[in-house]
Amino acid sequence: MDEHFELFERGLRLTSAQKEQIATRFKGVGNSLFTEFYTAGDSSTKRLKIGSHGKYTELQSENGDLDMIFKISQETLERYQAHTSNGPAELLRRARERLQVTYPNISTQHRVWGKVVLIEFATGYNVEVMPAFEEPNGTFTIPNTENDGSWDKYDPRAEMDNIKRSNDETGITRRMIRMVKHWNNNTGHTIKSYIIENLVVAYLDDEYDGQQWSELIEGFFAWLPYQEDAGLSDDALSRISTATNRIVIARDYEMQESYEDACLQWRVVFRSEFPTYDETLVTVRRLENRFPSVDEQWIEDRYPVQIDSSLNLRIESLVNKEGWRVASRLRDA
Repeated sequence: MDEHFELFERGLRLTSAQKEQIATRFKGVGNSLFTEFYTAGDSSTKRLKIGSHGKYTELQSENGDLDMIFKISQETLERYQAHTSNGPAELLRRARERLQVTYPNISTQHRVWGKVVLIEFATGYNVEVMPAFEEPNGTFTIPNTENDGSWDKYDPRAEMDNIKRSNDETGITRRMIRMVKHWNNNTGHTIKSYIIENLVVAYLDDEYDGQQWSELIEGFFAWLPYQEDAGLSDDALSRISTATNRIVIARDYEMQESYEDACLQWRVVFRSEFPTYDETLVTVRRLENRFPSVDEQWIEDRYPVQIDSSLNLRIESLVNKEGWRVASRLRDA
């Protein structure tokens, strides 16, 4: 069944068009604010993706959000900290007004919302941008407009680093997070994304020992109700119980080698994005097991990247094997 889970997970990843749109909006918002808050320097060093895009746990979505930080200078921070009124609100207002100049037509709204400026585009990904000062230790001082304004501490890199650490150790953390997030999205968003991420990391830290996907997912859902510190609601626990019952049935079918019926049950859990049973996928996996390639790795699983479509790439390879004639290959991408 592993091959079906892997096909399912790959279908949850961003499309090339979505990656391009996100990269364009990330750069555009960053450049707009750079012209407002700086007179010289490199604008690319002043923006940071956070949230699911910063952790590389994002899902393919028609209307998602891109969370980002725009790094302000210490001088700018001190200027707004010195405001006698609500300094954080004034900082966000200034950022909002600049973004309104940059995006007067294609966006529908620019709103100050707590700690961020929200830019709602007519289509595709919205952007939530947080102006913040990066401290020497890598944490951030961020504006909070609530309760007459305050300056809070925020450490987005701690969560990013924890997920990267887990993914480096297991090779599957980000993939499993996507699967569980997809299930959650189809059952009413009852669990916040960052809680899912933390739960998956904690489970894999304690339980992962090379299990197959179906066994791993079964174990995770059976483990979830006992995580009292996660603060799961009664609604979330009810939906987890419903999913667990289906997963047990799917696993039973798998143990009986009734793979078609197993896939049908997994499609109840994960909806139509989970593939129907395909013997071809199984054949490919058997060949992979029979002729393993110990050196083959998927770069996006170890070093997530965002492809810049404006760049050209040429790969040159040298093929050399005993009994073969040495050959060179060039390929443009």
